[in-house]
Amino acid sequence: MREMPRADEVVEYSQRFIVFLDILGFRNILEQSAKESPNTLFHDIVDSQWFHAATTSVDIEIISDSIIITSKDDHPASFIRVAFAANSLRDSFLERGILLRGGIAFGNHFHAHGIRISPVLVEAYEAETKIAIFPRIICAASALDRFAPALTQNGKGRSGIPKPPHFHVIRDEAPQIDFDGQHVLPFLPDTLEVYFLRTGHHHDPSYASTAEQVTHFTTVRPQRLDRWRKGIEIARSRCGDDRQKEKLNYIIGKWNEYMNSFNNFSADKIKSFLVKPL
Repeated sequence: MREMPRADEVVEYSQRFIVFLDILGFRNILEQSAKESPNTLFHDIVDSQWFHAATTSVDIEIISDSIIITSKDDHPASFIRVAFAANSLRDSFLERGILLRGGIAFGNHFHAHGIRISPVLVEAYEAETKIAIFPRIICAASALDRFAPALTQNGKGRSGIPKPPHFHVIRDEAPQIDFDGQHVLPFLPDTLEVYFLRTGHHHDPSYASTAEQVTHFTTVRPQRLDRWRKGIEIARSRCGDDRQKEKLNYIIGKWNEYMNSFNNFSADKIKSFLVKPL
């Protein structure tokens, strides 16, 4: 049972990283997979290793077509956690042909007793609705200003943020500048396995992959790439008007750019993964 607020209770803001994500085309998805029962759509969301990875170190709430991700504290390293969660959910939904758009911000937040008073949520929401436009995740200046000054390098030359007792490495969570100058989370992750497929070596230059790992990377992980490609094709089949096509072409362009970076793949193999724009 939810704890009721007290008459003498005094509440205050805490500072948090907040991600607001919008599930694009949600009404059509409801008509296709959840018109009679939410069961299929529910399992599309939760039956994924990405979903389970995303929920371990942040708070996540899904309300119809909106997803809210909240950091546990205000430490700069928590940006890495919320960005990882956002990427994980985006990758999970993409496998099912569902596109997400969002924003990340940092600032004042209150949530208790089922009451949410959150200027930072408004900021993240406005980044999604007014700036993102395409299926991408915008990093607001407030988020960048909080975590970027804390970035440093460890003894192995890897970028990250120290939060004792750990050094939190930042990889695919590091924002990139998009075509219009906006800072965005990179499209698709450089997980260890995918990074090996792209480059032929480990994230950590000092680490030598075992023969078993190499076999796993080169035989099992291409299946993940194929599921993403098929997800884009599913999203393509749902496209109707020119606005939807423009948004999907943004993703197709990012996907083809991503696949063309796989210098450890043959030209024919890369070609087999490319998607034709609409």
